[in-house]
Amino acid sequence: GSGENPAAMPEGHPQIEIPADVVKAITEMKKQAEAAPDDLAIWTRLAGVQYRAGLIDKRYLPESTTSFEHVLERDPKNLE
Repeated sequence: GSGENPAAMPEGHPQIEIPADVVKAITEMKKQAEAAPDDLAIWTRLAGVQYRAGLIDKRYLPESTTSFEHVLERDPKNLE
């Protein structure tokens, strides 16, 4: 590959933002996950949602990594 981000927008493309209702949903999901630290299903879903959000808003990528690490700490053989 050329090393470019495949999700990058063409030069001059308007900034894409995550809609407020989606930001709220991610925040609520994170609260649910934090309230259930051993519920790996919700942590896995959260990590995936944060990763996809991070393709639009890079601020979510570190959160996604943290959520995936949370799952792996509890289930080192988890391949999701």
